[in-house]
Amino acid sequence: MKAILPDKDSRAALLASWFEQGAIEDASPARAWALAQNELEPHGAKDLDLSSGADEDDQDPGRARASSARYWYERLAHLGLYLGALSLGAGVIFFFAYNWENLHHLAKFALVQGAILLSLSGLYFVDKKQTPIVKGSLLLLLDLLVGAMLALSGQVYQTGADPWQLFAIWAAFSLIPALTYRSSLLWCAFIVQANLALWLHFTGLGRLWFLAWDVEIALLLIGVANFGLHLLMDLGARRGWPELTQPLANVFALTVAAGHLVWLGCYKVLDSGLGQSALAVVLALCLLGPLGYFYYRLLRLNVLALGLWGFGAIAVLACFLARLMFEGSDPVGGFMLVGAFIVGSSSALGVYLKSLLSKREEL
Repeated sequence: MKAILPDKDSRAALLASWFEQGAIEDASPARAWALAQNELEPHGAKDLDLSSGADEDDQDPGRARASSARYWYERLAHLGLYLGALSLGAGVIFFFAYNWENLHHLAKFALVQGAILLSLSGLYFVDKKQTPIVKGSLLLLLDLLVGAMLALSGQVYQTGADPWQLFAIWAAFSLIPALTYRSSLLWCAFIVQANLALWLHFTGLGRLWFLAWDVEIALLLIGVANFGLHLLMDLGARRGWPELTQPLANVFALTVAAGHLVWLGCYKVLDSGLGQSALAVVLALCLLGPLGYFYYRLLRLNVLALGLWGFGAIAVLACFLARLMFEGSDPVGGFMLVGAFIVGSSSALGVYLKSLLSKREEL
């Protein structure tokens, strides 16, 4: 296992993780290694010039175009590797699913277990210092195959009647290599599987440990859980914990949390009318808005988070305004007013976010 997974405190593994996430370039390995020795955060490394020939690129347009072409070639190669891993895993799953009646259950297990052994063999022979992207794609393939193995075991031996248990166990397995290998894609896979497990549990039983009895509580619990994961990853990035310094997974968790909470706000306004529920949603926006601005603007500048929460607040307020207008006698005028509010507020927020990006680039 030592040849497959990096050591916990390995700075070389930290450097490889940053390279996989695109936080640093490979033009100057010596300077990148110096950053790894200092244990800087990836977003801090990205703001620094790691390329020894950056000035020459600015002066030579031909070299700048070649550097840009190399950048996009590497990104497309990375995308091709991950899409290939996803396609291969899906191909194995669909093969024995399509031939389910024609294959003996031992043949099904042999097919999936053979693919798992091949993936483990590939992980063993891939050098983690030289090809972190290949190792990440193989781990993603292995994660898919383990999910297929769990589903096959449950279907053949009827080990679980509830589908949410499959995704819960699968998410627990995905968390182990995500923490050890420090891969954002495995973290994203864990987030998807955990959210599916929660939603399937709510759908099947209607409650979670006797805490949830309707869709509103379900949306609130899932949204708060994802937001807590986002804050935990933010804390890990500030403290320099490489296991939790995952920019892509951090953004994904924040997006899922914002989607659930905004959905909850719109649902409360549209379903409950202009009663206490709608007023509670507006009051929550008034109280939580300044807290979000303080955290994402003053304490830790995060333009993407400001945009997500800002447009989410616009969506909830637009639903509230629409409900208020449509209960009147002039629906056409209400449509015009709601449309003007959405266009005006979205434009103002876009201009503000653009100014924040310009200020951050000047720093």
